[in-house]
Amino acid sequence: RGLDVFTLSTSQHLSANELAAAKLVRFDTNNPQTQQRYTHPASFVVAHAYVDQLARAGIDVTNMRDGLARAESARGAQRRASLNQVNDQLMQLSVASNSPEARRIQLLAATLKAIQ
Repeated sequence: RGLDVFTLSTSQHLSANELAAAKLVRFDTNNPQTQQRYTHPASFVVAHAYVDQLARAGIDVTNMRDGLARAESARGAQRRASLNQVNDQLMQLSVASNSPEARRIQLLAATLKAIQ
């Protein structure tokens, strides 16, 4: 057998949400030589993974976690309102425009918009 028997486990550097988000990516065929680009589908798991990364960078994400939890259990207009609230909180964060966190904020905002 090959590497298919190994699985990653959570640690201080990798959250359960990040592992779950990674499992969402699927390829029909995988050839590492092609350096295939991948995108994560818009889902709450992916949004939670981005929030975990922001938390690891030292950003207070408590309200974002609460807002995502509310949105996940809501439907329709309530879901959109909760997601918009989280997006508003994102836009209030002040990070350097060339930092990794700025890119994560952009990706999280795009994910939130796609979930709506």
